[in-house]
Amino acid sequence: SPVDGESTHNAGESVNLTATPDQGWQFDKWEINGNTVTSASTQITINANTTATATFSVIPATTYTLTVSHVGNGTVSPVDGESTHNDGESVNLTATPDQGWKFDKWEINGNTVTSASTQITINANTTAIATFSVINSVDVIENNLKIYPNPTNSYISIESKNVIKNIQVLDLIGCAHYSSHLITKTITNIDLSNLPSGIYLIRVVEIDDKVQVIKVFKK
Repeated sequence: SPVDGESTHNAGESVNLTATPDQGWQFDKWEINGNTVTSASTQITINANTTATATFSVIPATTYTLTVSHVGNGTVSPVDGESTHNDGESVNLTATPDQGWKFDKWEINGNTVTSASTQITINANTTAIATFSVINSVDVIENNLKIYPNPTNSYISIESKNVIKNIQVLDLIGCAHYSSHLITKTITNIDLSNLPSGIYLIRVVEIDDKVQVIKVFKK
């Protein structure tokens, strides 16, 4: 104020200049006949032809850094690393465990969240750490056969209510990596430490020729 354009004033007349920024903008300065005034409201005296130009600039958005990482085997979204977000921005965090692992928790700026998928609002620099742990399970098949631990680093134990006749360890394309016959035991151990990491099929034949197959995860 006055609005953009020309106006006529008497010599010695005082005029109030006021600059009001729009939302998201800020006032920077007045340039009055080459002189800089940093106050948005100022009074001038007209004693010559005068040019007054107000300058506004966009208010820079406040941004924060989100740092995501994980412990154990799994994937997270956003992926591990840093990303920049505007103040007040919402971000979805998702943690997906690999096979043989389970999601435990998110640690978000020291706060624990037990849901694998959660939404956070960025209003400060934020660190989010997902934790996964190995599922140390005992697989029970039809209540008479147990294979454990699964996943395993080396040995697995096979326990049956019936006598085990033979056991094979196969990969997913059917190639045999281990075969044992005439075991005649209800409990036996198999060493998988020499096998590469991956998924294997344990084929167990009991004394009554009943065949059972289970997947085992070798770490």
